[in-house]
Amino acid sequence: MRPAPLKIAVASTLLLVPMLIANASTGMANTQAPRWEVGSICQTAKSVTACTRREALSRATVLDRWLATPDGDRQFCLEELKTKDVESYWSLLDCLGNRAIANDAS
Repeated sequence: MRPAPLKIAVASTLLLVPMLIANASTGMANTQAPRWEVGSICQTAKSVTACTRREALSRATVLDRWLATPDGDRQFCLEELKTKDVESYWSLLDCLGNRAIANDAS
């Protein structure tokens, strides 16, 4: 039995409303850190174990520092990864680190 389209639409709306309210109330475009599946990121890696370990550690670091990272840096890095069609905490952490270095140098 397939769910009714109206039920799906209502459920989708109920899931999106809190996110929209949070973004509008904080005035920040992206306060939520990305939620990528580490297993999916690493499924084609030469060493799945090493990749999983690296991505998990990077994910923990990104999540720990996300709100302390300037919104402009978060947006820049997410857009850069999106342009390259990359979902990787390792790559995101690298980008954020490079942005921090650039900000310190200026």
